[in-house]
Order: sequence, then structure tokens, then C-alpha cells
Amino acid sequence: MLSAVEDLPPNPSLVTGAERSEASKEFSTDGDKSFVLDSLGRKRKSGCPNAPGYVAISAATGNAHELPCKSWLCVHCSRNRRQVVAFLIQMGTENALNRGERIRFLTVTSPGVEAQALSLKELGNSWNRLALKLRREEVLREYLSVVELTEKGAPHLHVLATGEYIKQARLAQLAQEAGFGRVADIRAIRGVGPRSHSGYLVKSLAQYATKSNVAQLADKAKAGQHAKRRQVRPVRMSRKWYVGGMAAAEKAVAAIARNERGQAPDPGPWWMVLERVDGGISVLTRPEADITDDRATTEKRALSAAPRAEGVEAVEEAMAA
Repeated sequence: MLSAVEDLPPNPSLVTGAERSEASKEFSTDGDKSFVLDSLGRKRKSGCPNAPGYVAISAATGNAHELPCKSWLCVHCSRNRRQVVAFLIQMGTENALNRGERIRFLTVTSPGVEAQALSLKELGNSWNRLALKLRREEVLREYLSVVELTEKGAPHLHVLATGEYIKQARLAQLAQEAGFGRVADIRAIRGVGPRSHSGYLVKSLAQYATKSNVAQLADKAKAGQHAKRRQVRPVRMSRKWYVGGMAAAEKAVAAIARNERGQAPDPGPWWMVLERVDGGISVLTRPEADITDDRATTEKRALSAAPRAEGVEAVEEAMAA
């Protein structure tokens, strides 16, 4: 649903040094405690001002990586999100064109009268209805959608979609039946590269993942539905637009950045710890005594306790930041 919202992540006041060292009683051995404390003293900062205190520590190298909040409203994390969105647009478009599929760029709007502007929840419901109609007519397969808020506060929806040809008049009719306004635009996307239609869309659509647009969407969500300001995801996609979705794209972007720096991946296995506001350290997960498991298993176990940390890619993104 386009209208889904998420609570902003916590923002504890982290402390360092001796204040935290005495508070932890969660280590099985003094050696483990010494290893973790020493690693935390050398941890790599994420650059995120709202980092919630979760740190991944490699048992193999002792490298410690602070995990970012990943909020769309965070100045630091929104820049990373924008890169990921640009990657999703580019790769999803290129993959579809390479498969010989048609790609359309659709724009559907709120009703013309400002007072009738759709709420974000209504926008999501309207798109769900329209997508169902388009699938029934077999003119929609996969899609990626981005929400734009106009100067007058009316949300519009921009959609990259694969599927068969549909006349603009028919799209406008179906869009109105689904709850959108009279204006509905559709254009064919041809070619790839920075000077192509897809190259232009990468730049223009990715900008809606920036903090300013998301902040406006969050304020609209607050005004329409919620008692406090919340975070809103401006981007949604179908499952096969890019296999693995946002989490897989984050991992791919992090891997590209790591390769550009000539940085080798850290094999782990991983500790996951929380630096608490009271100065203590909570061990969320620790490597097993037998670390001969395959990498995917050990890393998944090590990161499973971090709230909203999207698996191994959360660490790899922190390492590439």
C-alpha cells in the first residue's frame, strides 16, 4: 500500500568510553567482553545523525560498523535512499527492455479541485484499484511507482510499468473509475543510457526520494491520518520489477561502492550489539562457538535481532558508506 507509514526509528543519546564498560553483564567470557569493547572503541561511524545504536562487529576481523537509521527523513540516509531508488529505476528499466518488454511512463493525478485532493491513503487505494483493472485487461505486468506532492499539496503518482499498449483515453477512463482525476498521461519509454528517456527518468524520479519531498508527504500523512508526524515511503514496486526489492538493491549498491574502493567483503561471522542510552551494551546476537557454518547462515543469525536491519545488506551498506 502506498499509504503505509512507519514510526521513526529511535534516536538514543549514545555514550562512549568508560561510562559504558561497567554496565554490561552479558558476555560469556572476559575475552568476549574485551574483544567487543575494543572493537567498539574503533567502530566506523555511519555518518547518520540518528543512528539508533546498533553495531555489527565481525568476529573475523574485529571491524565494527555502526548501522544507520535508514529513515527516509534522515538527511544522511535519504541520500543513500536516493541512490538506491535511481538504481532500481535504471536496472528495472534496462532489464525489462533487454527482455523485449514494453515500458510505459504513467502519471495519474488527484481530482482537479484542490479541496478534493486525495489523501495518501486514498492515493494508495486508488492505485490498487487501477492496477487491478489494468491487470485484468492484461496491460500491466510489473511497476515501480513514486509519489510527488505538488505545490498545492495534491499528490500525484508517477509509474513506470511494463505491459501491453493501452490508449490514453482508456487509461484516463479507468483512472477516474479508480478514484483519480481526469488527467492521466502515458508515454512509451525507449532506449537506455544517460541521454535516453530512461536516463532522464532516473534523475527526475529519484529526486522524489529526497528528504524534502518525503517530509512534505509525512506532514500530509499527519494532517490526514495521524496525530504525529510519521515517515512515509515515496516508492513502491511490484515483486518482479527488481527481484529482491529495496533490500536487494541496497545490497547491490553497497557492493558497487565497495568494489569501486577496492574494499574486500568481510566474511564475518557477526556480533550484533546495542549501545544503550544508560551506557551499557546489550549483546543481541553472538557468533556460535563453531563458526564453520556457511557465510549466509552465520550472517543471517548474527543480524536477525536488529530491528528493521535488512539482513546482511545492512552491514554491507554500512561498510560501503
